[in-house]
This record gives sequence, structure tokens and C-alpha cells, in this order.
Amino acid sequence: MTEPPMPDGEDPPDSADLPGQEPLPAPASGGTGSTDSTYKNEAMAAEDPFDGGQVDFAEHRAAREHSLLKARRSAVSTGKHGRAFYVENYHGESAPPSSEVWAIPFEADALLGVHEKVAGHADMALSLKEHRLVVLQGPPGTGRYATAATLLAAFCARYALHTLHRDEGDVLQGAYEQAETLLGEGRGYVVDVGAQPYGVRTLETLARRATLAGAYVVVIGELAPYGTDWPQHLVFEHGRPDLSAVLEAHLRALLATHRGHCTVGRGCRPADVEAYIARLAGERRIERALGMAASVAEVVRLARKLAGHIHSDEADIAGAIGEWRDRLPLLARQLLSPGNASDPDALLDPHRQAIRIAYACFHGHPLADVIETGNLLSGTVLPRFETRDTEPVNLVFAREMDRLVPREMRAPETWATTVRADGPRRAALVNPELLPALLEVAWHSYGDLQKPLLRWLEAIVSRNTTRKSRVPERIRVRVAEIVGILMRFDFDFVYRETVHPWAVGRSSVHQQCAALALEMAASQEALSRRVASRLKNWTGGHNQGLHNSAARTYGTTVGLQDLPVALRELRRLGTKPQLASSNAVAFSMASLFLEGPVDPVADELDAWITSADDYLPQHAVRSMLALGRFTVRTPRRGRPALAELALADERRRHLLVSLLRRALTTQETSARTWTLLERWLTGAEGDEGLERLFEEIVPRVLHGPLRGRALFHLGLWRLRRPESAVLRTIQRSITLGSAGPGERK
Repeated sequence: MTEPPMPDGEDPPDSADLPGQEPLPAPASGGTGSTDSTYKNEAMAAEDPFDGGQVDFAEHRAAREHSLLKARRSAVSTGKHGRAFYVENYHGESAPPSSEVWAIPFEADALLGVHEKVAGHADMALSLKEHRLVVLQGPPGTGRYATAATLLAAFCARYALHTLHRDEGDVLQGAYEQAETLLGEGRGYVVDVGAQPYGVRTLETLARRATLAGAYVVVIGELAPYGTDWPQHLVFEHGRPDLSAVLEAHLRALLATHRGHCTVGRGCRPADVEAYIARLAGERRIERALGMAASVAEVVRLARKLAGHIHSDEADIAGAIGEWRDRLPLLARQLLSPGNASDPDALLDPHRQAIRIAYACFHGHPLADVIETGNLLSGTVLPRFETRDTEPVNLVFAREMDRLVPREMRAPETWATTVRADGPRRAALVNPELLPALLEVAWHSYGDLQKPLLRWLEAIVSRNTTRKSRVPERIRVRVAEIVGILMRFDFDFVYRETVHPWAVGRSSVHQQCAALALEMAASQEALSRRVASRLKNWTGGHNQGLHNSAARTYGTTVGLQDLPVALRELRRLGTKPQLASSNAVAFSMASLFLEGPVDPVADELDAWITSADDYLPQHAVRSMLALGRFTVRTPRRGRPALAELALADERRRHLLVSLLRRALTTQETSARTWTLLERWLTGAEGDEGLERLFEEIVPRVLHGPLRGRALFHLGLWRLRRPESAVLRTIQRSITLGSAGPGERK
């Protein structure tokens, strides 16, 4: 049932005014630290006195793209706009295109003997043989790596298999840029692009270069390539294999190994193994377990559990299935429990539980993030809620990470250290699903931990927000995602304690975190209507902070679920005088442009730039400046995203001209736009399409009142780049007074 909206989107009542809720506690007697109200004041004082904490769009986009906890969307509702503009990957300037791609040996032996083929395997193999590249497109957990290993092993020696890795930027783009030195003859490569989009031309170019190098490449991705026509000979849908066949194959392999060291006796003969497998195949409990399996890896773990019970009776097998089903919550309880007999000093070191929570929360992050945030939880936040007779002894050499984070929690060392030799070691959970399981156990089993956990997350976002010492955006994004996961356990409490205070705050950092938390909560279908209700409250009231937070939320997957509604609401918010100086509307428009169908967003920007409203043209110009830092990856080079739009669709050239003219004639944006235009023009050298485009439209931008300033800037740019043919042509055109072909009088 839809929640009734609060009047005017106002603040909810304080927790002390609600039934069953108590005010935040002062520290227990004997504890260290100050009151919780002082703690909140300290967090506010930590905000940047200059700008209240600002979100850098390019940095935020990079952090979002590399996050491992992305909120997924099943589809994008585009209303009457059904055509998606054909583009390649978008990259911000913060992700350097020169970032190196390197090959890591791929140990495939364990996958090859037990691999179960999926539908279309023969066609995949034939295409790999003919074109040297195939794409396995499908969700994680369907055994794509095993299929990739099997395909490559048919043409390459097992020792010649590698995975390609890149710290920053598009690994697929880097693979074909470095193909001559990276790809070796007779070698096979797996390229996992994750949930990042990729282009048809990128695939076709990499396939040609793999053919020239004599190598074989299998690309693993979750999304279809951009473009209306996929290369059907390269891209294959990878579905799930038969899970019962996967279970049987792994059981046979495990029991064959088991026979060699079994101490029971005659119970492991081939006939006994076959009888055991047949008995399990008829078990309804096994069928139900396979129906619950989230991935092929889950089925493999079930096979390991069952292989150890070949000599057990029915009750033991049922218990084994129950342990497999509840293994993550059980492991989470074990990790957080202080009563571990094998670790008698656990009660003396509260840092241990804190560092394990931080390790899980910052899965995939450098260990420096884990240590810093873990210390904040154990040394700063928890003492405000605990009674401690003495301070914990801080012995640096007693805090070895391998002791603080047990082996059961960590992924194999080779996986945790697959980074550059000069790069940081990263946190890596044995199973990413351990994160929500550990949070759920911490939330429900340790009731007194709920408020400290939220205060910790708030403190991470708020600390050190000065211009010289900012919290990395990757940490802020992850914190917001964690808060969104916690909303699944108690939506109203987490919303009231954390999300709403963030949303009404003056800092764009906190407003962005509120938007991301709602996005993560909305990814759970059961909460989507409640999120929609809160968002309606935010847009319907009179609070400026809530309006900014709502605008930022429409730039996430929440807005992409119904793009026409998102664009309509952003237009309405953009007309409000309170948001005239805010970047929230522009950032969301730029995000929708990068992540969704381009046509409806471009249509909306076109309407805004020509609008008679006092504020919409300003938001359109800010959207252009945000997008100006992003390029489109093509086989030739990176092109400005907006320039690529104008190249592919002639109707959009007038939009680009209007955006540039408005930006150059507005005092707030003029200096940045001249800088952006110089970067675009000097970067167009050698790209015939871009050269022709800019030679046509730039004189249309720089005529009339802008002519004098244009000649001044072009003169400076020519001094720095005297060899630039584009600058020379444009300067001559403006000097002669030509406005360029196609100008609208």
C-alpha cells in the first residue's frame, strides 16, 4: 500500500517523539568521548566552509562505474522515444586512457574437467575459430568463465590462457589499443567488462587485431553492445547450464578424489558412488536447493558439501543441505561473535569486529580504506555507545590483517592481489553476498549496534570535507550503497535517522548520498513503491534540500525506470528559483544522457536552451559543461560526447551551437566554456569528422558579440598550437566575417 505523503515534504518527527523510539544515548559512564549531540555538531563543523561540500561530476561517475554494488535495472521506460542513440563507452577525464592493460595467467584446469556446455556452445566455438573473438553476454553466475576457458582451451595450450586487467578506464578499449604488444600468437585471453557498456566497432576492431596477432579473445559482459544491430557472429547469449548436470559432474570429480584417501573402507567403490549420486538425484530437497542456487558457484559449493557426506545417513544429508542454505548467515555470525573458543582474546579487542565489518563493507577497495574506516568505527564511534573499563591496547604489530580478517572471510590470495605490482592490495570477500548477510546479522542480532553503525557511516561521509583533504568519492558512494542495503532491514528507521537528514542538509555531498541510498533501496522490488512515495514527498514540498536530493535521485536508475517522468520532474524542479545556483538538475541530466537513451534527453536539453524560463537555460548549459569532460571511445580516438552526438545526428548541431553560445555569453560559465572549447578544438587534430564538424559549427557559435573575444582567444590558442589546421581555418573564417554554412539568421 502506498504511504501517505507528509505535508509539504517536511521533516519527520524526531525519534524521541515516536512510539517505541528513544533519543540517542549519551555515552555510558566510564566511556570515552562526548555526547551524541556533540558528535553531530562535530560532523557539521567538518563540512567544507567554502562550498558546503561539492560533488565533482567526473569523479562521481568514475566511482559509480567502478563500484561492485551497482543497483541493477531490468529495463528503461522511454515512453514515445524508443530509439537509443548509437554510442560507444563514455569516459571521464579522471580515467586516463593511457592506463596500462596487462595479462594475468588464467588457471583453467579446475574448470575444464567439469564444465557443462550451455546452449549454443558449438556456434560459439565455430565463431571463435573463424573470427578469433566471441562475446559471452549474460548475468554473473551462469558459468561464463568456465565456458570461456573451455572455448579457448580448444585452440590454445592451457598454459597460454590469460585474463586482461586494467585499473582505470575501459579494459576492452585498452586491449585493442595495445593489441600489437599485448596479444601473443597462440594465446587465449578472457576480457571481463562487467556491467560496462561497449560498442560494436570496438568489438570488430579487436577481432581484426586478434586475427592479425594470431590470438583468441573471449569477452565476458552483462549488457548488450550499443547499436541497433549486434554482430550476431560475435555476440552470444550465455544462459545457465543444467544445474543438476553441474552438480553431478562436480560430485563425480570430488568423489573420485575422495576415494584415494577415504578411511572408511569399502563404501567408496564405483558402484557405491553411482548409487549415492542416483539417490541424491531423486531427492526433492536437492531439487529445491538447486532452485535456490543463485549461481553455478553456489551449486559447486553444494557439491562439496554433499561429497563429504557419502557415508552419512538421511538426517546428515538434510543437515548438510541446511548448512549450505544458511552458510552465509552462519559465517557472518561466526565472524562477529566474540565467543570464539579458538580466539580467546577476542573480547579484549573490539577492533577485531570493527575491522571485519569494514572489510566487508569496502569489498573491492584498497586496504587503506578498510583500515581507516575500521579505526574510525572502533576508536571513535563505538566508544560513544560502550562502557569500557580500560582503553584497548593498540599494538600495531598485533593487528596483522591476516589475523584480523580470518581466512574463511577472504577470497584466495591470488584473487585479492590481482592488481598492478605498484598498486594497493584490496579487500576481497570470499563471496560478495557475504556483505548483505553480515550486515543483516549485525543489524538484527546485535540490536545495540544499529545506531553506532549508522553514526559510523555518517561520520565517514562527513569527516575531512575540506578542499585540501576530502573523502574519496569511491568511499562516499560505497557508504551510500551500504545505507541503502540497511534500508532493506528497517526502511523507516534508517530513513529517519540517516537518509532524511542527508536529504535536507546543505551539502551536495550528503544530498548525493541520500539519492544513492534511495536508489539502492529501490533495487529491491518490495521497497520500490516506498521509495517512490518518499521521492514524491521530496518534490512536492518547499524544502530546498529535498528538492536538490530529489533532482539527484532522478539521475540514478530510479529515474531511468521511467524516463519521461524523470525528465518531466527535472524540468519542473529546474524552474524553481531555489535551485538556480544548484548543479543537481544539470548533473542528473548529464547522468541520464550517459546511461540512458540519448534522444529524449537531447530533446529535453534542446527545449531547455530555447526556453523563455529564467532558469532552464542555465541548467542546460551546466549539463553541457558536465558532459564536456566525457568522451566517446571509437576505434580512432576519444571524441567529446556532445560532438559525437552532433556528428551522428545533424539535428543536434543546432543544439550544440545554442548550448555553446549561451555558455559563452553567461558570466558564470564563460571562462570554463572557453577552456572547454580550446580542449575540443586542439583535440580534433587528425580526426577528419571532428575537424569538419568544428569548422562548420564553431563560426556559427562565435559570430556577432562573441567575435572580438573569439579572435582574442583564437590568437592565444594559435600561439600555443601554430600547426593546428582547425584553429587556422576557424580563425580565418571568423576574420572574414563568415558565419559558416547553415547558420540560422
